[in-house]
Amino acid sequence: MGVSVVLRVESEIAPLKRVIISNPLEALRRIVPDNTQKYLFDDILYPEVAEKEHKIFAKILKENGVEVFFLEELLTETLKIEKARKWVVQKLLMNYEFKLEFVQDLYQFLLKIPASQLCFYLIAGMTVGEAKLHDKGLMGAASPQDDFILPPHPNHFFTRDPSCWLDSGVSINRMQYPARRGESLNFAVIYKYHPMFTKEKFHIWNDGSEGDGFPLEGGDIFSLGRDFAMVGFSERTSLHGVETLAYRLFEQGPIKRILLVEIPPCRTMMHLDTVMTMVDVDTFCVAFKEFSPKCWTIRPGDSASQLIISEEKSFRVGLSRGLKTNDLRILSVGNTESIFVQQREQWTDASNLLALAPGIVIGYERNIKTNAMLRAEGIKVLEIFGAELGRARGGARCMSCPIERRSK
Repeated sequence: MGVSVVLRVESEIAPLKRVIISNPLEALRRIVPDNTQKYLFDDILYPEVAEKEHKIFAKILKENGVEVFFLEELLTETLKIEKARKWVVQKLLMNYEFKLEFVQDLYQFLLKIPASQLCFYLIAGMTVGEAKLHDKGLMGAASPQDDFILPPHPNHFFTRDPSCWLDSGVSINRMQYPARRGESLNFAVIYKYHPMFTKEKFHIWNDGSEGDGFPLEGGDIFSLGRDFAMVGFSERTSLHGVETLAYRLFEQGPIKRILLVEIPPCRTMMHLDTVMTMVDVDTFCVAFKEFSPKCWTIRPGDSASQLIISEEKSFRVGLSRGLKTNDLRILSVGNTESIFVQQREQWTDASNLLALAPGIVIGYERNIKTNAMLRAEGIKVLEIFGAELGRARGGARCMSCPIERRSK
């Protein structure tokens, strides 16, 4: 099909034109000590400070010519469309027994409330009390009023993971953990019904539904050129998910080569972008001094049902081949002065950087040694404070979903 020339991500460092981000405030207010682990947090954050830091992030983006779209605004605008609201509410309640009185009442309640209020519930969650179900069936009679009927999504400000663009298409990802799967639904309804997207034609590599593939998250997916992608398989992304994505990219898109990178399944390295990001032409910032993961190159075979898979001699060799360069630069957080610096700054996402253009990145101010190292290598680092945002285990790349990156 003819695809949009506007909605396109050519590479990790192509000039960033448009991006989707999300205010963390309301969902973070729902995190308490008893539910931190359930919602994948290590601690409770200071929501108001996190919001201030996020506003600085948005300000830097805008000052550098990036058009910023907030997920909350896109979702609210989408939910004003009757067909879109009905679609998303039916998806929300599809696992309930619709004959139950409280489910019927909840369905009607969600269809009638203002779009802004429904948007709030889809991001910050909705309690029994907020749904006004106190006299409706067993749920209303026995459930505590502050129990969630719709769960909060405090990780939603990491917009990269549920939705990522590769060239002229988007992968709406089926998240590994149930606590984050509602994020994919929110993106899906926006892409399906919002006028900004309905007027454009683009591929949907994955639709984010429970029936579409296996776990796959945007923090593991890198667009490194018009015909080259890199994907990590990690704690959050499965080999089945990568294989499904590879078949679809090869069948419908311009990508003809994928570098698959193995990452240990642990909290400190939950995604490939918590270990490395691209910061300039043929240049990457990596969290470790010695970074030599196993990796494989995947290419299309002679038929649509065949993949050619070959293990690479080394990560550096595989990446250089994909980029078609002999001048690969690896800038390592591990080259800072001590193991303590390396471990602290890797934990606070020193190598999770968002490139605005070749050689210009956004990172956390607290990663002092890494930022100094990058500047010494000619990389311009624009800083956000990140004392609270960084405690949620994600940096500037995690907090952004680019929808347009083009050289021209």
